[in-house]
Amino acid sequence: MTISREEGIAAAGTPELLERVGMVTRGEEFHRSSPLSDPPAFRELASRLAGAVEEVYDLFVVRDLFGDRVLGYQLSLITGKPLAISYDREGIIVLESGETLERGSRALVVADVHFTVQSIWAAASGVEQAGMQVAGAAILLRVVREEYPFPVWTLEDRS
Repeated sequence: MTISREEGIAAAGTPELLERVGMVTRGEEFHRSSPLSDPPAFRELASRLAGAVEEVYDLFVVRDLFGDRVLGYQLSLITGKPLAISYDREGIIVLESGETLERGSRALVVADVHFTVQSIWAAASGVEQAGMQVAGAAILLRVVREEYPFPVWTLEDRS
């Protein structure tokens, strides 16, 4: 019996998928994701992350980094929820989206890898400055530990 590539990806463990998209090397080095290196594996990771979140949210917020943007787009396609990008403009964190962002909305901060705590805090600050609430953070690979005042879901914790 032959299994298709998609079935093989669905059956793969999270560590293997993270390796396929360049986030973890065999030597246990951690890197930002390379979603174009294996798009089906990256889609599978995004799907698993979407399924792991146990909180109600209205939109995704990502930092202006390639892997985070692709992850946000994948999550938006999977869930049908809008995406906003968090930018630092001269020390002020702003959010931009193709959709109308409403005050009081619940935002899920999303990142491919959690190298520093500042990035999650900055995105959360932008959400709050926009008059929204942070529902939590969803991370594919966590390599540093920080306590946040909101829930954090991660597929692989190496902190």
